[in-house]
Amino acid sequence: MQEKLTDNFWTVPNIVSLLRLIFGAPITLILYHNGYEYVWAVFLFFVAMDWLDGFLARLLKLESRWGMILDPVADQFLVLPIIWYFWLVSIPVVNEQALVIEIPLMLTVREILMLIMRLWAKREVPAIFTGKLKAVAEYIGILLILLGGQWTKF
Repeated sequence: MQEKLTDNFWTVPNIVSLLRLIFGAPITLILYHNGYEYVWAVFLFFVAMDWLDGFLARLLKLESRWGMILDPVADQFLVLPIIWYFWLVSIPVVNEQALVIEIPLMLTVREILMLIMRLWAKREVPAIFTGKLKAVAEYIGILLILLGGQWTKF
């Protein structure tokens, strides 16, 4: 990590993260609902933007406190709504008496707790390998479901 982090919010990497946060989940969900056969490409575009913001921050030496908070929040604003959508459309497939809500609920609670910890931290909380590994696993899982796509259409 860079020795001095910038406090400037309006950096190119933060703007990329902000765009992911605002547009990622809505566009992906709209496309999935209306034309799922191409939504995997849109999802991959937003995943590539996730890689791009971190790459630009390091390349341009614009790592910031804002970016350390904004980037993981943008990741989850893309991932969590899609996971909840998958859960919602899978209800007719699963036994109605035993709705499997634990996975999206656990992921949501974990992300809320992580956000609270990042906001309350008295120091910078950099990304760690296991967190990146979790994000990659989420991205791969969602991508595989989006590529299959047919299981949610009845």
